[in-house]
Amino acid sequence: SIGSGVGLTTVAGSVDGLSSLTVINSGGVTFQDTVGQSGSFDFVVGTTTANETIAFQNNTTFNSITANSNDAYSLSFTGSSTVVDQFVGFTNSGGLVLGNGASDSLLFRNGLTYSGVGTVNMFGALRTNAGAVDLGGNITLGNGTSVIDTTNNNVAATGSNIQLGAVNGNASTLRLNAGDSS
Repeated sequence: SIGSGVGLTTVAGSVDGLSSLTVINSGGVTFQDTVGQSGSFDFVVGTTTANETIAFQNNTTFNSITANSNDAYSLSFTGSSTVVDQFVGFTNSGGLVLGNGASDSLLFRNGLTYSGVGTVNMFGALRTNAGAVDLGGNITLGNGTSVIDTTNNNVAATGSNIQLGAVNGNASTLRLNAGDSS
């Protein structure tokens, strides 16, 4: 468990070999190196200080992500590869960052929703393996091409629903692939 109270915690080395990682009573946490690369584990977010960020800046692999609060913190996944095996329902109200470069790949195998009131910033390829994607609210795209693909690059032919709120972006392209139900 990581609980830093009001200060920012920085984890400079890799985090691996755990059964779970819990962030609670946090003033923000930055993971600068890989997380979960030799085997996925569960990530749990408890109470986190408003306007703080839990940031994964390198490749990340989780079995599941559980956000136990609607606090006004942000979650950020900006490594070149993010993989989450189970469905994720993000409820934090400070925002969500899904990639920060055109080559970033985020695979939420069983889908994801974001029901918070913050903005979703997205740049890269967000894929699921026939899991639904619901990013209600405001979405801001990075400059370039971003992809939301519920077929996991045609691995799951039928895909699933994609539901988006307002999409904004200057010099941005968004490609959507929800599969073929025929």
